[in-house]
Amino acid sequence: MIATGASVNISMLLGKKRRDDASKMFSFSVAFIIGISFLIAIFGYCFAEPFVKLIAPGASIAAVDMSIGYLKVYTIFGTLIPVYFAMDNYLRVISCEKISMIIGVVSQGANIILDFVLIAVMHKGVKAAAFASCISIVGGSIVMLVFLMVIKGIFTILNLRLNSEIL
Repeated sequence: MIATGASVNISMLLGKKRRDDASKMFSFSVAFIIGISFLIAIFGYCFAEPFVKLIAPGASIAAVDMSIGYLKVYTIFGTLIPVYFAMDNYLRVISCEKISMIIGVVSQGANIILDFVLIAVMHKGVKAAAFASCISIVGGSIVMLVFLMVIKGIFTILNLRLNSEIL
């Protein structure tokens, strides 16, 4: 939701040739997404067990334990996963849909390969599936950030100050 709203504002700022303001909006939205995600991740980690027991009241102890483990792995990476989806929006804002698609396909391909290696070959279980998913998404996030900031040189995450006109 934050990324979608910021994308609209970033598009308008880029259209008005206000690149610095668009960069500040980008920086603020990424920082805000990371901050909110961090709080949600802490909450999710602390309350993983009661949450799983709430949504799966008749599940076996083994299923509940695996679900808690899976959820806790996801919450550890919880701050960076939403960044992936935000970066995907921002790539589309600057007309880099193909790059977005390629990064998405490659990151999900990496997930499939990691799942196979960690689960089928190494027999690591459900936590490994969560780890594979998270590592793939975080890797995609990093590639997207590098593309946006270094290769395209459009955005920075260094200047977080915004004036009220931008907001």
